[in-house]
Amino acid sequence: IEDFSLEYVASGRDLLNPSKAHRQDARLIGNVAFGEPAKQTPVARDRGFVSLNLSPLPGTEEECRKLGGLLETQNWRQHFSSGEQASESLVRDFQSPGILHLATHGFFLPKGERGLENPMLRSGLALAGSASSIKSRLAGGAPAPDGDGLLTAEEVGRLELQETWLVCLSSCETGLGEVVEGEGVLGLRRGFIRSGAQNLMLTLWPIDDTQTADFMVDFYGACLESRSPGRALNKVQRDWLVRLRDEDGLAQAVFVAGPFILTAQVDLQ
Repeated sequence: IEDFSLEYVASGRDLLNPSKAHRQDARLIGNVAFGEPAKQTPVARDRGFVSLNLSPLPGTEEECRKLGGLLETQNWRQHFSSGEQASESLVRDFQSPGILHLATHGFFLPKGERGLENPMLRSGLALAGSASSIKSRLAGGAPAPDGDGLLTAEEVGRLELQETWLVCLSSCETGLGEVVEGEGVLGLRRGFIRSGAQNLMLTLWPIDDTQTADFMVDFYGACLESRSPGRALNKVQRDWLVRLRDEDGLAQAVFVAGPFILTAQVDLQ
C-alpha cells in the first residue's frame, strides 16, 4: 500500500459508471440502544444469534459528533441519530443521503442457523432493539420481521441509495460473507451494491472503538478534500501504517489500520 493505491470493484463494468451528483447531506448513526442481551445458557451458547456480542458502543457517539462537526465546516448538512432513535425503520426510510455513516455492530452468522440458509439473511447490521429481539426469539417469540432491529444484507439491498456518494460501515467485520460459486461473496457488501451506493467502506476484522474514531476523522478529512473516497482511504491507511509501524511494529500497524477496504461502483478516475 506504500507503493500502490488499492480499491475493490464488484465487476469490471463498474469502472465505466460515471459519478452521480449527490446532495451535501449526511446521516450518521452511533451509540445505538441495542437493548438487554440474552443470557448465554449452556443450551443456547452455540446458537448463532446468542453468540452475537451486542455490547454498547458509547465511543461511536463521540465519533459521529466529531464527523458531524467536520462535515459542517465543509458546508454539509448533517443529522446524527442515536439510542432508540437509531432504528431499522429510520434507516429504511433514508432517501439517498450524500453520506451514510453507520457506527454499529455488524454480524455474519455461520451456516446452520435454523431457517436462515440464505447468507444474505445471516449477515447484517444491529440497530435499536436488536438484542431485545434476539432475546425474544430465543424464548420462542416472533419479533416483527420489519422491525426487529436486525437490518439484514437482504434488506440492505432494498434501500434507496442510488445517489449516495459514500456509505461507511464503522463496524466490526462488515466485509465478511459467504462465497457462492458463480455469485461471489454474499453479505453486506452485496446488499449495498444492490442498493446503488457509489462507494462503500467496510472492515474485515474487529476494530477498536477509540482508534476507529480517530481513523474516521482523518479519513473524512481526506475524503472531503480529495473528493475521492478511494484516494482518501489509501492516503490515510498509508500514513497510519507508516506511523504505527515506527511506534508499535508492523503487526500492530496492520491490525489497527489494515481492516478497512473500499468498494467502488463508479469510475475510479
